[in-house]
Amino acid sequence: MKAALLASLIASAASTGSAAVPRRNATSGAERDISYGPNVFVPQNNQRVSLPHRHGERLISYGPNNFVSSIFKSKTHRSPGAQVRAYKDDGNNEEGKSQHCVLRLVFQIPYIGDKLQTGGNDKPVESKKECWWIKKPANGKKPKGEAGSTYGKKEPKIDPNDPRFGNFVPRGEGDSRSSCPGLNALANHGFIPHNGKDLTMTTLIVGCYEGLGISPETSALITADGMSEAGIPFDTVFNLERVHSQQWGIEHDVSFGRNDSGHGDLTLLDKASWDLTLKVLDGCGYGDVPCWGKAKVARIEQEKTRFPGSDYSKEAAAYGASEVGMLFGAFDPAIKKDNMKKCVKSLFEEEKIEMECKPDRMGADFEVVTATGVALLASDPVLQKGSDGMVTTAQDILAATGKGKIDLEKVVEVLRAAGFTEKKPYENMERLIAADKKIKANKDQKNGDHN
Repeated sequence: MKAALLASLIASAASTGSAAVPRRNATSGAERDISYGPNVFVPQNNQRVSLPHRHGERLISYGPNNFVSSIFKSKTHRSPGAQVRAYKDDGNNEEGKSQHCVLRLVFQIPYIGDKLQTGGNDKPVESKKECWWIKKPANGKKPKGEAGSTYGKKEPKIDPNDPRFGNFVPRGEGDSRSSCPGLNALANHGFIPHNGKDLTMTTLIVGCYEGLGISPETSALITADGMSEAGIPFDTVFNLERVHSQQWGIEHDVSFGRNDSGHGDLTLLDKASWDLTLKVLDGCGYGDVPCWGKAKVARIEQEKTRFPGSDYSKEAAAYGASEVGMLFGAFDPAIKKDNMKKCVKSLFEEEKIEMECKPDRMGADFEVVTATGVALLASDPVLQKGSDGMVTTAQDILAATGKGKIDLEKVVEVLRAAGFTEKKPYENMERLIAADKKIKANKDQKNGDHN
């Protein structure tokens, strides 16, 4: 039935072109006149009806020019294909109007259409969702609490004069934070919601780009790895602490400034870990990749002593190398020079982006990140030896951080929906997709030879 519904919707839009054709549709026993336009579902009369769906019912208001979900403020509902959240404008008690997600999702995010055909065994995601790809609500008003969102923007932009760099507010009680000081800094500056809640994959990608100059495909691949590991779709809404959850599989042992998993609050800086890292960096330089390699080796030895169960695995090696790559991309030593130490210490200790450290371009390019990561691993053989295998090349880093299990074509769709138009991120993704297809083809051929 879901497949039939999807086919009907697409066929209706395709057949009408730009003209709307009146049709009849029934919901909960009530009939109404509706129009199918090429992109929007527009009922012709005002009414409120109750729509049944997988986990109960929701109220839908139909206006003459909009298909809007009129739901209690901040409450979420999951339908077979999407979760929708509406909001109220408390200033004048008028309900905000946002385009209905389902058809927008079908026409603008094609891969989500597959979710309409999932079997009855798929489990609902216990999280809030909204139409994250729509840049602007129908009434032109921004939902409250969406600090740093991209509503109304045509394309994400790195702007050194962005006022958010000068707006630093540390975490408060009830705010969600992660084990990554960079993500926490983005929240503290408002590049992602300050409370660290109701985030999407797009939120993180755009925030990392605008606040730290990290290329969209780099942050997208890391986020996609976690979401794929957790078995959740790319439009899931989540809180910041989920990024370092066991389900996401991104958090690793032997970081520069955090305890290993299971030992204290991972969202806070661990003094013993960070003191050792600083001691090494003060001796050989914050802008030197091999120096960071020495700091990592020192941390490996420290954790073996403190926590005998500490596991420097292939994932720990790969993610650790990628993190140094992103750090050097965000704070390019050739540009930051003497400010490198200040940038690093402020990010880790205060979770703050100093004015001298803000990006003026996309410095953390995918190729820069991977090349820096490989250089770090090459600085000491200890760094290449994971407990479960070797990590030495860019391909090894990609394999350990999710390549092969991530739907790369869906990642491309997310980047396009977020508004990125620069060619290089897409060229990088196309190379990864081509390489991934080649690997799969070789595996299929080998399997065929054995049969």
